[in-house]
Amino acid sequence: MEELLGISNSGFSFTETYLEDIYSLICYVNEHPDELTSYIGIQNSICDPSRVRMIVPFLRNIDIIDDSLFEENNSQFLLKTLFTKKSKVFIKACELHELIFALPDPKPKEKWREMFREILLGKYLHELCVRKPEYLVFIKFLLKYESIDKFEFFVITSMKFNGVGKLFSCSSIDDMIAKYRTYGIDPTLYTYKTNVNCYSYIMAVLYDFNVCSKERGKYNLKNKNKVLDILEDLL
Repeated sequence: MEELLGISNSGFSFTETYLEDIYSLICYVNEHPDELTSYIGIQNSICDPSRVRMIVPFLRNIDIIDDSLFEENNSQFLLKTLFTKKSKVFIKACELHELIFALPDPKPKEKWREMFREILLGKYLHELCVRKPEYLVFIKFLLKYESIDKFEFFVITSMKFNGVGKLFSCSSIDDMIAKYRTYGIDPTLYTYKTNVNCYSYIMAVLYDFNVCSKERGKYNLKNKNKVLDILEDLL
């Protein structure tokens, strides 16, 4: 069997647990604005340090947390400088989440999730693609092919990111996808190896950012015109 290779990824997405942790961080900053701290200090202040190590890098990548504060190893800074000016809408949404998700009615929760995904799409997708260009690769694929499944995702990670020259005698991703979509390739002849969870993790982020919807084991492009407008200079 031929092997399909994944890529490293943060494993972060906006789950309820992480949203609660982010809210705890926001509250801690509001309560201790003049506290001099460090990355290690934050890890020891709000929740499980391993979760902080997931949250902070991701929020730096979308310009919610000021990346410049972390240029030197364990540098110190005032907590009130942690969040960027661009974070205001995001912070308000997280504060609203805390209020709405305390309610028993599921409808406001669904409305909040829709609103949050629109905020991520409109205000933070561009920065994510600049700082983490692997997301842009999969967005470009969605814009071209309208959908992506696990096999297609791993074709991309194998050929583009891992230097696999040929798969099933195909020397390009386009040839491979064309053959696969016309039933010329049996995906069961391939095995997934290394970073096997990257598909679920990376596509969960693009789902959070309202780039795609999920249906029957694959992700379908959503908000095509908005995505094109937001990422125009990167495409």
